[in-house]
Amino acid sequence: MKRKSKRNKGFSLVELLVVITIIGILASFVGLKLFGVLGEGRQTKAKADIQQLGAALNLFKLKMHKYPNELRELTQGVPNDAMYKDGFLEAVPKDPWGNDYIYQKQDSGFLLKSLGEDAAEGGEGEAADISNKDLAERK
Repeated sequence: MKRKSKRNKGFSLVELLVVITIIGILASFVGLKLFGVLGEGRQTKAKADIQQLGAALNLFKLKMHKYPNELRELTQGVPNDAMYKDGFLEAVPKDPWGNDYIYQKQDSGFLLKSLGEDAAEGGEGEAADISNKDLAERK
């Protein structure tokens, strides 16, 4: 007589639940890290946009001998100038959170800033304001 082996060749329900729980815990840690990196990426993008807009504003001043009254003037062409016939920028970008950059012409130049994720003055982390004045001080 042959004896039949009752040994199962699959996983038990408890083993599967333990593995799924471990995978869930690891995924939550990775997710939290990923969201932090995304926030830093948005801030870096805002800083790069502010530097690009600042360069376009300075070019505008060199060419027109004054800063524009509003950012959309950077997209308008300069008459009788082949180099800037299409403007200084193709389009004025929005900040990474979908808001307009704030531009104020000042006596000593200009202020250009993003209010961050919360679109309100002040804040910390991803909600912190980012301005060209802050970037110049950090250099």
